[in-house]
Amino acid sequence: MNELSSCVSVFAFDRRLAQDIIEANGEMAEERCPATLRLAGTYSTRASPPPASKNTCGRIAVDPSGRYVLVSNRGDDTITTFRIHRHEGAAPTLEQLSITPTEGATPRHFQFAAGGRYVIAANQDSNTITSFSLDAETGALIFTGHSLAINAPNFVCSQPKALNKVKSSNSDSEF
Repeated sequence: MNELSSCVSVFAFDRRLAQDIIEANGEMAEERCPATLRLAGTYSTRASPPPASKNTCGRIAVDPSGRYVLVSNRGDDTITTFRIHRHEGAAPTLEQLSITPTEGATPRHFQFAAGGRYVIAANQDSNTITSFSLDAETGALIFTGHSLAINAPNFVCSQPKALNKVKSSNSDSEF
């Protein structure tokens, strides 16, 4: 993710050349070192044409299924969803699927929850955390209607389901 230019760059990685460098064990002169990365494409995280407002990206993440890349836009207050297209013998390409408002201002961070079924966004300047469902088939983010007021959130962390089974000391219910 290129924070200031609001785009995502995809690189091809040459494993064979990287292995050659590793096997050279420091014996290869830096100027003779082959390039192991090649720029394969750059994709905007904004609408086309982009709004006139200033925007920077806050976070990039691949969903747990490996099918989608999500990027938060601070300024546009959105999350852009890309589908990953994998090609035999070539670098993946991205297809912009949607740009979803985060229902808050300055989405600094977001996190997948419940194995990728949900996305939780930390909207720092509106003092909210909002939740979205992620459609596994289409990649669509759908606002759940749930928002939590919290002072200047800038990071969210989803705890694994197994850790959620904590017994309350005064009841038998799990929460």
